[in-house]
Amino acid sequence: MKVIVVDPADGAMLCAPDSAVIASGTPFFCPDDPDAVLHCRLLAGAVIERLGKNIQPRFAGRYYSRMVLLVQTRAACDDPFAAILRDGSITAGREPVGTDCEIALGLTIGTAPAVSPGTVTGLPDPAEAIARASHYATLRTGDIIAVPLPVTFDIKAATRADLTATGPAGQLLHYKVR
Repeated sequence: MKVIVVDPADGAMLCAPDSAVIASGTPFFCPDDPDAVLHCRLLAGAVIERLGKNIQPRFAGRYYSRMVLLVQTRAACDDPFAAILRDGSITAGREPVGTDCEIALGLTIGTAPAVSPGTVTGLPDPAEAIARASHYATLRTGDIIAVPLPVTFDIKAATRADLTATGPAGQLLHYKVR
């Protein structure tokens, strides 16, 4: 399973290998520098359910039936294009997210009280992102085509941090840094 991040603002695409993806609740460990600052951004991803190549946007809905939340992490000292290759750099939620629901975010750093880095209301339509990604790569079952959401936050690598995303159906994502 690969994750292809398509940024609709500038059309840039980054492809993360399967070793870069970890499950919700699995901690992200930054092994290089314990004082590094980690840049994190929230993504919404369509989970591909059938093989496809050169998919037209109007047919994209036939290739996925659920969306999940993801967090992409990179150290400030990393090359932004190569950082996506780091093992564990993307945490993928397991629970499906409704496209029109409101998602509450809570971020706890260390022993401080939880703060909200924002609320997500409605997810973007992934049709254009799926079409763009499938122009270059064959999409396979389990691949995720992700689009950035307007939620970013920074944390220190050696700090214990937890981000939880909750929707109407319960917890959608639990992102941990240790």
